[in-house]
Amino acid sequence: MADAIARRQQRADDLTYRLAARYERSLRAARQRVDVASARLRHFDLRRVFSGLRREIDAHQQGLAAALRHFMGQRRARLEQSLQALTNFRR
Repeated sequence: MADAIARRQQRADDLTYRLAARYERSLRAARQRVDVASARLRHFDLRRVFSGLRREIDAHQQGLAAALRHFMGQRRARLEQSLQALTNFRR
């Protein structure tokens, strides 16, 4: 009888060990899937993409503003020259 109890105890210990080992493998696999998903999210993080686009847009906007200031300055200079020529012409 003690032999049968010992065998059943051994069987229970073996099944407990197998269950724990499978559970640990399952947890490791789940953790790996979470890590992969997390890495993919970081790689395709739209905040990074949008911040890069925002920097490009800001740079283009500054370039356009500078070009517009230059253009307006040239137009104003030509207008002032024309106004000066008209003023001198009337005298």
